[in-house]
Amino acid sequence: DMNGNDVRADLTTDKDGKISVSDLRPGDYQFIETKAPTGYDLNAKPIPFTITKGQSQVTSVTALNSLTTGSIELTKVDMDHNGTLEGAIFNILDQDGKVVREGLKTDGHGKLIINDLKPGNYQLVETKAPEGYQLDASPISFTIEKAQAAPLQITVSNKKIESSSGGDNESITPPNKEEKPGKETSEELEKGNPETQINKQQDDRNTGKELPNTGHKKDSTQTVGILLLLAGLLSILATKRKKYY
Repeated sequence: DMNGNDVRADLTTDKDGKISVSDLRPGDYQFIETKAPTGYDLNAKPIPFTITKGQSQVTSVTALNSLTTGSIELTKVDMDHNGTLEGAIFNILDQDGKVVREGLKTDGHGKLIINDLKPGNYQLVETKAPEGYQLDASPISFTIEKAQAAPLQITVSNKKIESSSGGDNESITPPNKEEKPGKETSEELEKGNPETQINKQQDDRNTGKELPNTGHKKDSTQTVGILLLLAGLLSILATKRKKYY
């Protein structure tokens, strides 16, 4: 009653959620919930009602209970080394795709704890990856069960972004500057490379340049000299033969 005395105890709702109490004397009373239905939070707030003299109608009151909320604990890790990652940001969507939580960020230990989620189906969606890691926007589905006692454990990984090396590591050597045919480099001259000498001679033969005719002139002069010498010898021999006869 209103003085805090128990006039009825251990009243339990039936399958329809109802309690019927009869034979109450006129006066002021209140219902006090001592145990909530499974999966619901206890509502310990008193629910007052009054029984009047000569009352013919049944007094009706309604008590409300809220579903017990659940929680999740997310851990963000490196895909390859399993180290925890700080700075990943997530949104939570309900089964209708509506955002119910947003901007949730993993802490220095890679942890993210979300409380007060009503039983139902949800999705975690990563909106920002940790620095240096690839974003994985694939939805992560999970369910909060009724009367869930412990936080739901979820582990999510990210792949590290490979550092760019600017292309292949092989160095590209620029083509050698084309040398003029038959011309040796100073280095080859100093080494006296026989192969270079041979190549030089081949280059001289293969070049399309017209060489000076100085050699031809020298050959003509030598030929004329030889002919004159032969003519002189023949003249001397002819003279001797005349003297002999």
